[in-house]
Formats: sequence, C-alpha cells, structure tokens
Amino acid sequence: MATLPKPWVPPKQPLSITPVHKAQYNWTNMFKSSNGNLGGNLTPAGGNPNNKLPSKGGASSNKNAFKRAQKSAWKIYQNQLKDMNASYGLNLQGMQNQLNMANQGYEDSARQAYITNQQQNNGLNNYLASRGYTGGMTESSRINLGNNYQNNLNDIRNTQANNQTQYDMMLAQHNADQASAQNELRNTYEQNILKLRAKYNVW
Repeated sequence: MATLPKPWVPPKQPLSITPVHKAQYNWTNMFKSSNGNLGGNLTPAGGNPNNKLPSKGGASSNKNAFKRAQKSAWKIYQNQLKDMNASYGLNLQGMQNQLNMANQGYEDSARQAYITNQQQNNGLNNYLASRGYTGGMTESSRINLGNNYQNNLNDIRNTQANNQTQYDMMLAQHNADQASAQNELRNTYEQNILKLRAKYNVW
C-alpha cells in the first residue's frame, strides 16, 4: 500500500488569509471609522466614539489605550487563525480518508484477482485431467491464465498509482492555499496594528 504523506503542520508563529478560506474578516468590532466603515480614522473597540484621542494623561494614556487595542486585535487574529487552521485540517483529513478507502479498495481488488486466478487454475487442471489433456496444451492454458491475472493486477496497480499522484497534487495545493491564507491573515493583522499606532501616535 502506498505510504501516505505526513500531514503538513503549520508553524507556531503564523505567517498571514486567502480567498480560499474567507475573503472578509470580522475586524469591524476592532476598527470602526466615524461613518461605520472600515478604514479612514479608526477607533478601536472600547475607544471613545467621537474618534478623539484621550485628552488626559498624554503619551502614557495613549500608550495604555494602544496596548488595550493591540491586545484585542491579537485575540481576534488568533481566533481567526485557529478557525482557519481547523477548517483546513478537516479538509486534509477528508482527503486522507478518501485515499485510504481507495487504497483499501485496490488491495481488495488485487486479492480477489489472485483468488480468481487460483480458482481458474484449479478448474483448468480438473478440466484437462478429466479429458486426458497433457503436454503443451496444458502448459499453454496455464500461461494464458497467468497472463490474464498479471494484466488485471497491472491495471489495478496503475489505477492506484494514478490516484496517489492526484492526491499528492491536491495535497500540495492544499498546503499552498493554507500557507497563503496564513500570510494574508497575518498581513491584515499587522496593517491594522500600524493603523492603531498612527491613531495613538505610538511607535
């Protein structure tokens, strides 16, 4: 049976999310503009609704507000990353289950082909013996049965190999999509942190 590739394990520090998963992410609870849309002058959740920086405490107050907003953004990012990886994990498990089932089917087919060949050989021996056939005719008949069995077995193995190749291609695409999704999500998070820094003048 073909050896399954080891499942791809994402890095502990995620890169960044792709159109394959979800194109839109719920940053609206984290960042809101004065007109309710994303972008522009952003107000972190928990910030003041008038989109104004705190008037007391100066730089220290701004820094504390930024830290709270950053912590909230990080939590949102981590939750999104966790959900995304869980979804990709389910897809991968489904792919592996299908491959396992297909390989088991090929093994069953190969086993049945062998049993059928043995039964045909036994039947041929009995048939030839009952009619007194010997020599070249007997040997030729056995060779034909052996060739048929080998052809059937080759067809089974070729189909199995093609299926494995298709799985490998799907796995490579799956891993590429997941890596791209992580990169995009990470980039979105980092861009929003930069907007928060600009908002609170914290660098």
